[in-house]
Amino acid sequence: MLKWGTDTPIPEHEDADAQSFNPNLIRGFTLNHEFGRKYPFGTFHFLLACYSAWGDLDYRPAKEFLPVFVHVDSSLESAFTYEKNALDWLEWLGGSDDAASPIYPLCRAIAMASSKRLLQWQAQLGDQIEALGFKRHSQCKTDNPSNPEQWQRLQELLAWLTELTGWDAKFPDFPNMEVVRLDIVRGSCKPIKANFKKVIAQQPFSYALISKSEHGLNYGHLP
Repeated sequence: MLKWGTDTPIPEHEDADAQSFNPNLIRGFTLNHEFGRKYPFGTFHFLLACYSAWGDLDYRPAKEFLPVFVHVDSSLESAFTYEKNALDWLEWLGGSDDAASPIYPLCRAIAMASSKRLLQWQAQLGDQIEALGFKRHSQCKTDNPSNPEQWQRLQELLAWLTELTGWDAKFPDFPNMEVVRLDIVRGSCKPIKANFKKVIAQQPFSYALISKSEHGLNYGHLP
């Protein structure tokens, strides 16, 4: 979530030339208004719905891809934790509209799966993630982009996903080519209005309102 309230402007995300596209902003959800209805899935799921709706992608998923689909950003876990919110967003995205929805085939495939099948998917995916060198239930992230071994694992992961989906993932050939590394300083603070306005005024590299707790406003900036 990117906005504290309706009276806290975020020009870089709302102006006409903004390079941002956020589902919570589209629906008018902010920390101070409907925070409990924030988008519960991953960026991947939203982009898949958008590109399909725009006609740029016609994708009917293979069954082997569905375990990955529900694993990204722990989306299935989040859906079971916040089930009413997940159902609301699926409805808004058109997941139940079989006549027109671009994501209906995915939603139908998941809805038709039994609880046992979901567990089998999770077990199979866990085996694959471990075989690639990551922790079994992880999101397969790297914490050191200059580490050749971690980079190699990411390349092997993308090669597997490319084979699974048919999508060609272009990835820098590190360390055989020059890349730019940015070291971001991360901070957090209580998500009150004054703190939010102060962080926004400093034009952070990135930020997010993740909760209403003491450290619910996370942000990063260049040193």
